[in-house]
Amino acid sequence: MSSTHINAEVEVVASALPPVNKGAAKAVSVDALLPEDCAEALGFLSLRPIHTVFMAGLMLDNGLVSPFNRGEFYGHRNALGELEAVALIGQKTVIEAHSEEAFESLMRLALRHPKLQLIRGEENRMELLLEHLSRTGQAPRLICREFLLEQTSVLKGLEPVEELCNAAPHDLEQIIAINSAMALEETGSNPLKRDLKGMMERTLCRIERGRVWMLARAGKIVFKAEVISAMPQAVFLEGIYVHPEERGRGVGSRCLTQLGSVLLERVTSITLVVNQENRRALALYQRLNYQLRSPYLTVYF
Repeated sequence: MSSTHINAEVEVVASALPPVNKGAAKAVSVDALLPEDCAEALGFLSLRPIHTVFMAGLMLDNGLVSPFNRGEFYGHRNALGELEAVALIGQKTVIEAHSEEAFESLMRLALRHPKLQLIRGEENRMELLLEHLSRTGQAPRLICREFLLEQTSVLKGLEPVEELCNAAPHDLEQIIAINSAMALEETGSNPLKRDLKGMMERTLCRIERGRVWMLARAGKIVFKAEVISAMPQAVFLEGIYVHPEERGRGVGSRCLTQLGSVLLERVTSITLVVNQENRRALALYQRLNYQLRSPYLTVYF
């Protein structure tokens, strides 16, 4: 995929993003969401599932209040009492906002969270965050420009991978080692030093739910992908890995296609986020029928 082609496609997608609603009714409340708000919040998030699957999946898995969410869910309501935004504010912060005022109010709340590590969102929304940081003299540790991709159909004709299977608890140590190395390479920060216990608990939980898929040869994982979050309309993939010795041999293409076939029997969309600098991965996903849906930014603190 050429740089020129990517940039042209991003401009088209970005221009089609829903505009920020500057004329919305003023907020009357920004409050933590309670368990009784769950159905309403899920209804709000279901309006744009490929953008909100991460939050919706956490709600469905853990409820609105759980240490596994690594943060708290908040809602921004207008004068009519309607939700204009829902956010998970904590270590990994994401905000789904239908107005500029709603985004900014939750963004400011997130910036005060003592454990904040990153904020991720669509680029046109995140520009508000970058403007705020510039005005207040705050410098983020790292900014990554990424693309949200969506797959709704799989490539035909690839040989199936019969050995692709769900990971088991005894694979935990190897999976943790892979994930921590990937995070260190991508962000410059080692999650094992920040929260080893939490990382192991969350990964084991995904394994026990059948959401970690892998291919192993001679006891060594050569491919891995994790369903981080799931809702009825979509799933969100993360931690996609191919062993360096197997790259360029079609292992990733075949395994992702096999996994896509399984997941698309359950949901309409498979989504993932990829760094714009990872041209090799972008080219792979394009070949596998993934489509660019939106430019994203992840801002690390």
